Amino acid sequence: MESIKILIPINKSPHSNDLMTDQAKNICKSLSSKCDIHIIWAIFPSNVAHHLWDNEEEVRIGKKVEIVKAKDFRNAVDLIKQVNPNIIMVNGSIDFHNVECNLAGKFLKIPTVILFFRNRKTAISISKKSVLKTRMRGLFYRYQSKNGKEVFDWLVPFYFNQYIYFFKTLRATNLGILKSLQNSVKHFQSIIFSYNPISFLLEGKLNFCVNEDWKNELEEAGFDKRTITVAGDPYFEYNYKNTKKNQVLENHKNKIMLCTSALSNHSFCSKNEEMQFIINICNKILEHDENELIIKIHPSTENLYDFEEKVLPKLSKEIKIFQKENMLEIIKQNDIVISYSGSGAIRDGVISGKPVINLKFGIADKWFQDVYVDDKLIIQCDKIEKMQKLIIENKNINFQKEDLEKFIQKYIGYFAGKSSDIYAARILNEIKE
Repeated sequence: MESIKILIPINKSPHSNDLMTDQAKNICKSLSSKCDIHIIWAIFPSNVAHHLWDNEEEVRIGKKVEIVKAKDFRNAVDLIKQVNPNIIMVNGSIDFHNVECNLAGKFLKIPTVILFFRNRKTAISISKKSVLKTRMRGLFYRYQSKNGKEVFDWLVPFYFNQYIYFFKTLRATNLGILKSLQNSVKHFQSIIFSYNPISFLLEGKLNFCVNEDWKNELEEAGFDKRTITVAGDPYFEYNYKNTKKNQVLENHKNKIMLCTSALSNHSFCSKNEEMQFIINICNKILEHDENELIIKIHPSTENLYDFEEKVLPKLSKEIKIFQKENMLEIIKQNDIVISYSGSGAIRDGVISGKPVINLKFGIADKWFQDVYVDDKLIIQCDKIEKMQKLIIENKNINFQKEDLEKFIQKYIGYFAGKSSDIYAARILNEIKE
């Protein structure tokens, strides 16, 4: 078979070890074991991450790599015509670039593969009123620049430009002005009251999803069930049955990883509220000499400079902050995972066989507490004063195999370390057809 050219539209750095990029990379890795692949990353603007990384950085995945920038094209149709891929791999969120590339791919008769791998409980756990509130707050964005200055973004121009590009893409698919306006309005209505809606605008030639819950929701939204493949999450490229029992590292310290949840970056609280919340947690943990702490922040949406300027100087001891590193690898190097508000670290910690403490106080108690719930595998902490007691009591805990299997079934579904191979085979079959 000749080389397969794969276009992956993203609004973050391809170097980010975040969920979607790692999922796409793992599927591509499986494809590369069966044929020669040529990956093109199409970089689109982001409302929160544009200041965190350099669009020009190179990425090396597979045998051939290329980066194109959406801003160099009038619309997504022109971009895809220029790249001329065999397949387009798109994240299943309703962000502008995902919808644009899916619709443009359909128009150009290029198969689109949509990855519906997000946790659906995150999307359905927020009321319409709360979503509207966060959307309005999200029109103002504040971050710390590299020179230490506080920068405020008024994001109305950003969203206006995104809808202009969206409208141009719709028109380039030969939709009339009225129909293009109607689709733009439908997109706006979808996002203004829902955190992660399912939309017909994202139905692809192939639709991959993590579990039966996703499959059922896609079918209810009108997706053709023949296009849906359920094979688990390609983020986990190992068999959970090989997960070793919790092994406490022998250094006479409680090695603790605090994973943040980027609440302020998604407008669920103010930046100062979240920074102070993190400072308080860290200092409470560092009160005890037997504790050794690191912080893992989101690889793309959180700003390292915020933590370097606002958090580290206010801690009682020096600690390390990790951002771009692989989450699962960092978890393996620690004894205990502490997180909050539905962070993927909660799930990853459980699957890695580590004790996981979920914080249910302060700003953490307001958001996403029903995303991961398991009385046997996740320890709940409702007061900051209880953290140390829970750390000591649960450091040496070992999970029962049947409890872990129930957790996998509930939150991930299929999980045998072969998800990428199954999805890759489905893509190859589609290309052959």
